[in-house]
Amino acid sequence: MVITVVGTILSFLVGALSQWQREKWFCRRNAMNTYALTRGNGSQHALIILGNGHGLDLEDLAAGIETLETAAAGWKTKTFLFIMGWSWILLLIAAAGLSQPSWYLLAVGGIGMMHNLFVAGWPRHPSAMGIHLKFRTVIGHMSTMEALLALEAQYTHAGRSLLPIYFPGRIFPEEEAQWEALRLKAEHEESVQRQNIQAGRARPPMLPLESWILHAKSYEGKRK
Repeated sequence: MVITVVGTILSFLVGALSQWQREKWFCRRNAMNTYALTRGNGSQHALIILGNGHGLDLEDLAAGIETLETAAAGWKTKTFLFIMGWSWILLLIAAAGLSQPSWYLLAVGGIGMMHNLFVAGWPRHPSAMGIHLKFRTVIGHMSTMEALLALEAQYTHAGRSLLPIYFPGRIFPEEEAQWEALRLKAEHEESVQRQNIQAGRARPPMLPLESWILHAKSYEGKRK
């Protein structure tokens, strides 16, 4: 019983180490960017995530860690792991020196393995991974172009950024006219909003659109 309790405590101590958090969520916080998650051309779904200044930078997470220098363990972490390593060795020595039947240790180990399999395969909400999402709406049409136009009408520059992905070639003239109308409308709204901000009549937007504008400009250059 004592060995089981000590092993459980050591497991919690190692799992609570802050080093794991720095390596798992190696990204910037309080992101205001907007992201589009899709499998590319041919996919039926695209997930648009609007940043609100309280979440993780998903672009950093998707890029991964090119170098572990900034997330490398410090001397405190190394010392703690050194002590934990010797503690585990002493625990194993104590468990090996038991004279009484130790079948229950096998039972505890089997339960632990089954628990790991259950936890690893159980579906989780994104909030369990540190990504808290709030559902807004679904935009869907039988035609991909109609869905992108509806997305652009509701969230400026979002649909335009996905247009080169789903339609890498040229589009029909009537569709170009629709996109041009949405572009002019977005420019007018942004111009009015900037004037209101300069005049002190409105607050800055909570959802900056720099990333979408960048994609939209790249598309405009290709189309010309």
